[in-house]
Amino acid sequence: MNESCSFYTCEQGSYFIHSLKDFSAYQGWCVFFDKNWDLFKVIDLISSDFNVFFSDKTLLLERDSSADFFVDLDFRFVHDFDSKGRIYEVYEKNDSLIVKYTKFFDDSLSEVVFSRFLAIKGLGSYDLLKNWIKKFYSYDAERGSLSELFVFRLLRSNSKKISFGFGLNEEEAIVNSLVKPVVKKRNDLFVDNNVQKKLFDEYKQALLSVDNAFSSCVKNVNHEFMIFAGYPWFFQVWGRDECISLVGLFSQKKFDVAKKIMIRNLRSVNKGILPNRLPESVLGSADATGWLFQRIFLFLKISKNKDFGFSDKELLLVEEKLDEFIAYCRNNSSNGLVLNGPKETWMDTDVGVDSREGARVEIQALFLSALELKKYLRSLVGDSDSVFKFRNKIRNRKTLIRKQLIKDKVIRDGINDGSLDLSVRPNVFLAYYIYPGLAMKHQWSETFDFVLKESWLDWGGVSSIGKNHDLFVDTYSGMNNESYHHGDSWFFINNVVALVLYDFDAKKYRNKILKIRKASVHELLYSGFVGFCAEVSSAKKLESKGCLSQAWSSATLLELLLKTKNIRI
Repeated sequence: MNESCSFYTCEQGSYFIHSLKDFSAYQGWCVFFDKNWDLFKVIDLISSDFNVFFSDKTLLLERDSSADFFVDLDFRFVHDFDSKGRIYEVYEKNDSLIVKYTKFFDDSLSEVVFSRFLAIKGLGSYDLLKNWIKKFYSYDAERGSLSELFVFRLLRSNSKKISFGFGLNEEEAIVNSLVKPVVKKRNDLFVDNNVQKKLFDEYKQALLSVDNAFSSCVKNVNHEFMIFAGYPWFFQVWGRDECISLVGLFSQKKFDVAKKIMIRNLRSVNKGILPNRLPESVLGSADATGWLFQRIFLFLKISKNKDFGFSDKELLLVEEKLDEFIAYCRNNSSNGLVLNGPKETWMDTDVGVDSREGARVEIQALFLSALELKKYLRSLVGDSDSVFKFRNKIRNRKTLIRKQLIKDKVIRDGINDGSLDLSVRPNVFLAYYIYPGLAMKHQWSETFDFVLKESWLDWGGVSSIGKNHDLFVDTYSGMNNESYHHGDSWFFINNVVALVLYDFDAKKYRNKILKIRKASVHELLYSGFVGFCAEVSSAKKLESKGCLSQAWSSATLLELLLKTKNIRI
């Protein structure tokens, strides 16, 4: 895939996947509309290699070759595959070629739903083709999503420079075709040319690339900074993804942006819960709020005695919303363990009866971290009585957690309906990453060795469920979710595992730390969208699967590269 795909996105949320061959219905140029949180697809394919200059509603392409290429259009909202009433009108105006697309309610063409426009400049000689062609998208077929669609082949040309402008009307499209784009081709960052291999070693190359990859997920929507979960189809703000990904901004020292995102999220907390997604979804989230406060706690430690920290007024907001969250957790606890519903953790799919409801290990760690934050905030104002009270609460809660979640010296994934879930999952590493004090050092040691034995993948990762589990699937299964949390190896989890092992015993686990880092870097630089971090890999072999540009994969790899920079191969 890396030989034929390049990925570009801009601050406003639009993207361009420049592919020389058909691989996905998500390829091409998609423009983000912030009012309805949707992407509108404009171009499907331009069949030549170009230098790309790209911004929100402008696409400028330049090349040295004079070979013929095709321009294929696919005007539609990105998830709308209705084939009825799709009409393209093509005409010239001054020095522009104008495409007017009208979507009718049905093929009777009696009721207009909307119109959109594309202005094209710099074509030189061209042949209008204006015919519908059938596409087969190989990556979508592999994932089990819709893989055969008709697109509109507009023209054939041999131009060396061509500019596209998109608009809601003709005038806007023409104006946008004249805009000088601000996002330029990024190939100078990547190791897929021989010159760069000589200029940078792989570590430095990876650091540059992942920094760029994470930055591509940070957006400015409605004049607010946000972190989109990923591209091409997670173009929303998912609460847990955004909060986990804040560490990428910390790593980049973009504390002002991180702070604005945390304040926005605090204001969204309602009765102790941060919405699972923006725009809203029906799926709940048991961990997003806890991750927000864990990141706030980390930020407070980083910003201590610095001028970019929270103001007194902002700290009052933190404590107000923190109190809501603590109350919510207490009201949703049983036997001293915080409960969550089905599909409310980051493992938010179900296969059979496995949906991880009950009391889960990382949820307990997030609650303990929240209590520690409360204790810390009280200490800042000299409230020694509250500090003492919360110290006791934390100690008692840890005792209850250890008593119920540890069996045969191993910290287990959780409890459901009073029964201990003995499934082996990597969430114990998340729990340590969030709150190392949840268990004692020897308990963590036994647990890590046990989980690694059951889930370690020789290419340099961990499976999302133990390899001996009945639900384990070793190959990415796509849209049916069979492998998603039951075998697929998540790059953000792999990075967290390496971070935890480095913190816990870097000498003992050196080989595994290096293997994980090497695998994540290889995926970043040589696979999927080159220079971007994918969502998952099959357990069987290292490959780029799922969403091919994922924020938390990039953020945690950036954290890992910076933390382990002294461990060189």
